[in-house]
Amino acid sequence: MTKRKRNAFTSRLAMGMIFVIAVIYTVYHVFNLFANEEISTIVSGVTTESDTIGGRGYIFRDEALLYSENTGVVDYLVKDGEKVSKNQMIADVYHSDSKASKNALESLDRQIALLEQSELGAEPLDLAALRQEANSTYYNLINLLNSGEAGEIAPQIDNMMVTLNRINAMTGGEGESAAMLESLYASRASLLSGACITEYSPESGYFYSAPDGYERFFSLAALDEMNEEYFFKLEKYLLGNSTSPEENVYGKIAKNSGWYFAIALSPNEASALGVGESYRIIFPENNNTEFSMVLDRTVEATQNKKVICVFYCNKLPSDFKLDRAQNVQIDVSTVSGIYVPRAALAKEDGFTGVYVLRGSVVHFRCAKIVYEGYDYCLVAENSPEEGGFYALGTNELIITNGKNLFDGRILD
Repeated sequence: MTKRKRNAFTSRLAMGMIFVIAVIYTVYHVFNLFANEEISTIVSGVTTESDTIGGRGYIFRDEALLYSENTGVVDYLVKDGEKVSKNQMIADVYHSDSKASKNALESLDRQIALLEQSELGAEPLDLAALRQEANSTYYNLINLLNSGEAGEIAPQIDNMMVTLNRINAMTGGEGESAAMLESLYASRASLLSGACITEYSPESGYFYSAPDGYERFFSLAALDEMNEEYFFKLEKYLLGNSTSPEENVYGKIAKNSGWYFAIALSPNEASALGVGESYRIIFPENNNTEFSMVLDRTVEATQNKKVICVFYCNKLPSDFKLDRAQNVQIDVSTVSGIYVPRAALAKEDGFTGVYVLRGSVVHFRCAKIVYEGYDYCLVAENSPEEGGFYALGTNELIITNGKNLFDGRILD
């Protein structure tokens, strides 16, 4: 074979190999493109993220103590936090100074309340659902004990007791509950035998049965005069001392539902807040109760390098515990948007967005990111259309994985 023929053969062989490789490469990618692959999706929905600050603060409120000539056990005729009118009957105070009797009455009233909540009534209940609720409450209690969130434990225990009583009634123990209630009411009547003085409300307002002895230290007058020295002395006093109301004090009354909460924050934290602005404040130790509170004013505490922020609220639910010192979480800012896993983000024609699935067709949706988390982001609900692509909306199927995705691709 001549040299020229050998070169031509070699050239044709090389071209043939290149053609074969090109065909294999093309078939490989076409196969990958249209092969049946597992596509995962999530439904798009709106999520809210909050930047929070927090700490321990103190409740201030004007409350007038109520006195009686008797110092014994008290049978309250209204509930804590209930609004009462002037001259309304609010309590029977008995001739006894037995502290054990007071504790016994509180225990009896709690047991009676739980049993009465357990009554099934006319509406039929599902036994399996009750057992599931009991299991759920049990695991909630375990998680609360592990996390140290003591504020929610008591309501969960009450819920467990009510559920177990209902299960017992449905499984043949209804007569037992009725008999127990009758016995508890008999014990209560026996405890309250003897002479008593019926007390009436001296003015209209909101009644509370548990004075703590700190009322004058946390009055609105004290708050108005509060400076740095007073605030931090008060803090140390509360943490290191305890006090009790006078023996003949049986309750207290507040003229209105307004109250204040004062907390010392760092200057950097306080700089994110504005006087006159409303903030969402959560009380984790108080069953995670939350309020919308207005920042009423601030007090500079330069020696302690703090800023005392005073918030105001005019609402107070009856089941909120008015403990003087409480931890809070303050939402400084919130942002809402459509939740998108970071892995789902993609680009098409230079625009950022995600791929969504409608039927078997892939569509690209542009997205404007308004918040970035560790492995996710939030995108604006009303993002503008870009490059002819629609913006991502709610209730769309976001593709969270997949290869070779593009706008208009049809999946088998």
